[in-house]
Amino acid sequence: MKGDGESLAKQGIKVAIFGAGGAVGSILATFFQQLESVSQIVCIDSDLERTYKYVKGRKKIIHVITNGNRNEKLRWALKNCFLVINAASSKLNRELMAIAWEIDALYFDFASFDNLDAEQEKSHERFMEKNITAWINWGIGPGLTNTLAAKLINGLDDCVVKIRVAEHTKLKKEKNDKEPLIFLWKPDLVVDEITSPVYVLNKDSRHTDIVREPFSGPETCIFPYPIGKTTCRYMNENEVITMKNLQNILTIDVKTGGDDIERLFKKLPKITKMIKRDQIEKYLKNVKTPSPDEIKKMVDEGTILDGRVAITVEVDGEDPRTEERILRKATWMGLGLREVPRGTHVSFNTAIIAFCAILQMFKMAKEEKLKPGVFAPEYLSAEGQDAILACISEKTNPVNFE
Repeated sequence: MKGDGESLAKQGIKVAIFGAGGAVGSILATFFQQLESVSQIVCIDSDLERTYKYVKGRKKIIHVITNGNRNEKLRWALKNCFLVINAASSKLNRELMAIAWEIDALYFDFASFDNLDAEQEKSHERFMEKNITAWINWGIGPGLTNTLAAKLINGLDDCVVKIRVAEHTKLKKEKNDKEPLIFLWKPDLVVDEITSPVYVLNKDSRHTDIVREPFSGPETCIFPYPIGKTTCRYMNENEVITMKNLQNILTIDVKTGGDDIERLFKKLPKITKMIKRDQIEKYLKNVKTPSPDEIKKMVDEGTILDGRVAITVEVDGEDPRTEERILRKATWMGLGLREVPRGTHVSFNTAIIAFCAILQMFKMAKEEKLKPGVFAPEYLSAEGQDAILACISEKTNPVNFE
């Protein structure tokens, strides 16, 4: 591999970030700017004006290129890159993996595009043959959620895994005692979430291929303070599509909750099995996603009181030695909206989790312990997972195991 331990120790790292002007990519660029081992950063984005705004004056950033530029200029800019990051869109996974493979670079992304299978895993053999590595689906969920589940199922059989994620934004009520219509999700993301079927893994032959409707299955969940009790619902998530091959898992289901989801649920009261994209777009036409600067202003003015993201993962599994069922649980609360220097509580915590994973990726490459191929978080070594969790706990809040 081009970035072997010896060469990595001798020279600085060159990193390419696709989506460098976006919510997560721009924060990652800031983190890399502060990392001594990184000497050059290539920023690629479809919105150059937005990207220049975020990267202005940062010495390590050597190129800013439009995302649509697939010519020799891009190839020249990516020459000798050690890592290619897709912080733009999961639709680009296969294309950017091909670029990373072509230039012998490591690859890193945040989510799969396919609802049934992780399309990135189809490149596993090609990456193995070329002795290069891709780490996929690294964020809050999937990402940290998968890692926690992997730690909890260790040593147990026939595990029932429940992953719950809460995204909570507390708003100041108006004079009529109603909350203002502020939604931090992008409308196109909302459309994808609502129109995508939800797959629940169940290896019991009597209950295979379970499909749930988005927003179905309301369940009261308890998250760490200050979120507390909230309603969680089925939504399309990526955890199941990579974890389904783990032998000691019997079932997995993932639900998302919080004030953000409930506001959307109230906004879309007519959700049905046959709902169409144009119907949803009609419902959302008056919903505007505020920019990072607008969010900061709303926080300063007191319109947005706080924002939080939290995870709980529960595993009920059988101890093969005693045949007794054992319940294990892990929880995590990210930094609050008022605690992050930029972006939202979701984007900043996502960037921190990804950055911790990338730091471990660099460390393992330097020590020549990086396995070639394509790997989701749950397939990393226990040592690697522990190091990433320690980093996340240090930079945000502690991960708690029960």
